[in-house]
Amino acid sequence: NDIMPSLVGSEMCIRDSACLDILQNNWKGLIGVYAHSGVMEKTNWTFEEVISPEQYSKYVKEWIERGINLVGGCCGITTEHIRYISENNF
Repeated sequence: NDIMPSLVGSEMCIRDSACLDILQNNWKGLIGVYAHSGVMEKTNWTFEEVISPEQYSKYVKEWIERGINLVGGCCGITTEHIRYISENNF
């Protein structure tokens, strides 16, 4: 019995859309993005230049326009980012 996922997600750097190109070229199902806004230094995350909710929202709008189905956030993305997205993109 084959089990197929209903959504494939990508945890990615905000400014790196190459992984979305690969997913969209090879997967016809739903795609989610939960980008991070930190830098991994050795084994520790640093969050000195976290993207603003307004700027993150601009990336989210681009992802939605290219057909991404689910958007969230990983390291460095906070509830303030998600609140701003929901209030300004939908």
